[in-house]
Amino acid sequence: ADLIAACSNPKYKALILTAPSRRLADAQTNPKTYSDAELKALADFNAAGGTVILAGWSDNYENYEVIQKNPAIKHMAETQNDVLKALGSSLRISDDATYDDVRSAADGVDKWRLYFNTYGQSFLTDGVEVDPAHPYDRLYTEVFSHYGGASVYAVDANGNPASTLPSTVSPVVYGHATTYSIDVDKDGKGGAGTPKYTYAENDNRLLVMATEQLAGKGLIVVSGAAFMSNFEVQATISDNGSEKNYSNYKICENLLGRINPVKITDIATVQAQTEAGHKYTIEGVVTSNASGYDEAVNGGHKDTFASASCGHQVLRRILSLHGTAHRAADRF
Repeated sequence: ADLIAACSNPKYKALILTAPSRRLADAQTNPKTYSDAELKALADFNAAGGTVILAGWSDNYENYEVIQKNPAIKHMAETQNDVLKALGSSLRISDDATYDDVRSAADGVDKWRLYFNTYGQSFLTDGVEVDPAHPYDRLYTEVFSHYGGASVYAVDANGNPASTLPSTVSPVVYGHATTYSIDVDKDGKGGAGTPKYTYAENDNRLLVMATEQLAGKGLIVVSGAAFMSNFEVQATISDNGSEKNYSNYKICENLLGRINPVKITDIATVQAQTEAGHKYTIEGVVTSNASGYDEAVNGGHKDTFASASCGHQVLRRILSLHGTAHRAADRF
């Protein structure tokens, strides 16, 4: 009911659907799936221009006897793919796990703890830093954190795995040349037959994140892991030579910018606003209080911005006028 209500609520511009967990006992014996009504609501939301973001998990998390002995249990990939089918998308999440023996050994981590540095041509990767001389060194390159994830592939008009990506699909993140698909839960899915896609000449790789833009609909974003989790997008701002943030942070920042672009409001409109709870982004040259409202509620205190050279500073300032700041989730 909550999902259906969210799909019809105009304040939501995007929905994030992570794969329903199979880690807990209740989820293994009675896993959550989407109802027909929920699938229709999601399709209507996307058809109306809403962005739908889907994330999968590795079948490492389905490697339980209770699941393996019950073929009636719908796996995480199939559950998420039901949504993609309802949206009319050609993208699918593989029922597999992405492993890499070479890079995991070099990084000293588990085979499923992957840091990718190969990006497609996508607005989501705008500004992501990759140093060709140090592609694996986080002091120089922003790597994509992909923990316990699956691969992503495309299907043709008949629903069969496709060896080439349709024009509607844009690759975002590829695996390494040494990354491979493995069928951990031994259900006969995933493994060597999982499609790879051309990154460069004679260099086909697994795909772990992609977008699809269908005509007249909202954007569809598909990842084999929860790329937007708190751990993945945590960021530090430092100039002391510390490691760079994961590219997940910048990818999410670019995605949010596309979903909810910054709108610059002229300063006169801000100054004329007398009601509380409004939020603005302004651009200008400021030497004293930018809003008469601020001065009134702050007991006459004025915000002053000055540079050492000329007493003026050009800045972009977000004003939240006597209201609660919006959380990130409220922007979707």
